[in-house]
Amino acid sequence: MPTLSREEIRSYVEDHGQISWMPASSLLRGKVISCVDGRAKVGLIGAPGGSAGEMLVGLSAAMAVGKKVEPGAVPELLYGWLAKFGRFYMHGDAIAMNKLPSWILGELKGRLDEVAAKKMEVRIHDAPVHRRPELLESLTDNAIGCGHLDLVLANPEGYRVPRRIVRSLRQAFFRALWKGEALDYPILAGEHVEGAVCSVTTGEGQLEPADEVPTFAPMVRDKQAFVVHPQAMAFLRKAQYGLLCDVLGKMPEEEWLAEAGAISSHQARNTLSELAKGLPTYEVRYFDRQAFEVLERSSIFGY
Repeated sequence: MPTLSREEIRSYVEDHGQISWMPASSLLRGKVISCVDGRAKVGLIGAPGGSAGEMLVGLSAAMAVGKKVEPGAVPELLYGWLAKFGRFYMHGDAIAMNKLPSWILGELKGRLDEVAAKKMEVRIHDAPVHRRPELLESLTDNAIGCGHLDLVLANPEGYRVPRRIVRSLRQAFFRALWKGEALDYPILAGEHVEGAVCSVTTGEGQLEPADEVPTFAPMVRDKQAFVVHPQAMAFLRKAQYGLLCDVLGKMPEEEWLAEAGAISSHQARNTLSELAKGLPTYEVRYFDRQAFEVLERSSIFGY
């Protein structure tokens, strides 16, 4: 696939209207972290796997500091997340949806376009009650659609997350979706043609609630880029700590934060080394709304 040059990324940032700003505190009030997938056309805050990926990081870190995590705790954690943050994100894609049962695919089988993807979102949301157990089994194990979660399921030891925990999260997600909870489940259309990884940062070091964060649209003109916001991931993680303690019991905060940071970095490297193999990595570093620089990096955690 064609790669994106530093100059192309800089030109995109200078003149593209999809970049907008929001306070970091918005992440705690309903603004969800989305996946790094390059097919989204609107500005987002990116993390591997979106909210689902971040929850799995938190659970993995809890296990690393000695907490026993059973699948039964995951639905409680999901509902706690919704109560605390307002929304939760996990995506599918039109390619993976072709693994769903024929009764729900119908005439959409083989289609990857946006119209088909939107129709499939509706069909999954409105699936007949008596068909949902079969559909849930397929959505849990086969029709994943998120490259990061697919890799976690395929290599649980490498990602330090038991497969039963990932399956429990997916099952809890769709059951909550069918109950009408505030979940974001977009099905992304088209093929992957990402040409770079963009790590988007602002200022120096960690974010404070009042700091502004730039959203970033992955579609770069007629190309795509994987988009990651490592500072926003770390900011949300601090808030997730309290939620995990509410469900799992008290943990040493500094130890958990250190483990979560290390696991997040490890998982992101694993996923992007697979999905973005051979692609250049850039840091888009903002100093304020107008001033920024684009730097070539060997890692997305270069800030």
